[in-house]
Amino acid sequence: MKSGLLVMDKPQGWTSFDVVAKVRRACGIKKCGHTGTLDPMATGVLPVLLGSATRLTPFLMEGDKTYVAKMLLGVQTDTLDTTGTVIKEASVAHVNFERDVLEAVFGGFVGPMMQQPPMYSALKVQGRRLYELAREGQEVERALRPVTIGRLTLLEVQPPFLTFQAVVSKGTYIRSLIRDLGEALQVPAVMADLRRTATGGFSIEQALPMEVLDTPNILDKIIQSDEILKDYPKLMLEDSWIALLRNGVRLMDPRGIQHLVPGRYRLYDSNERLAGLVVLDDGGLRFLWRA
Repeated sequence: MKSGLLVMDKPQGWTSFDVVAKVRRACGIKKCGHTGTLDPMATGVLPVLLGSATRLTPFLMEGDKTYVAKMLLGVQTDTLDTTGTVIKEASVAHVNFERDVLEAVFGGFVGPMMQQPPMYSALKVQGRRLYELAREGQEVERALRPVTIGRLTLLEVQPPFLTFQAVVSKGTYIRSLIRDLGEALQVPAVMADLRRTATGGFSIEQALPMEVLDTPNILDKIIQSDEILKDYPKLMLEDSWIALLRNGVRLMDPRGIQHLVPGRYRLYDSNERLAGLVVLDDGGLRFLWRA
């Protein structure tokens, strides 16, 4: 069975599940999954793993994500974006739209922070999705979650809109970030547009339009597992050592790893075939994922 990854450019109005479903049908591969949900109104990079490569999902979800977002000042909605019901409107006349002033405010959000997720999200509270409770008119307490804003760059100022680029850690909600930026500017704010431009080591330049799924050579577009893991250093071991690893043995000091620093490696056999992803730590060398 073919396995690997397709980097899709999710269109606006599609759910992430819609994209996965179309990839599944187009490729004829039952086992498929994405590496991080995008809201229906959002567009951009959505990596879809296929076949045995789906077990790589946790590793692709770990890294930072890059977004270009547009925020609308002067409006508050129940969903924290422009698709929701307006619950408050306010003047933006008092907001200083000078770039240096705005950049100073944005700069205050760079670094680690505690963030409250939106009610309209897929997080669970007592076994139920928050968006299910929100649709019933309930608002429940949401625990603050640690996130990191690695970079926040103001791109465009067109009052009452601001466009910015954000590099953020896993679990960061851009809608919540925009809400908090609005509070810092003393005005309600919502997300008007969102495009993910990079995640999991893949960028928007590599993303395929949905129309490509209708072409007969779609299987040729699948990125192989060794390319998915390209950011990890390469390690080659004798086949006998790899056989031990496959049997669950942790290798402490086989020839070829004495010089290695702790971390993750792409493991190859003597024929230079990818064997999997391994980690070296105090407990020795072990598999994290087997090809």
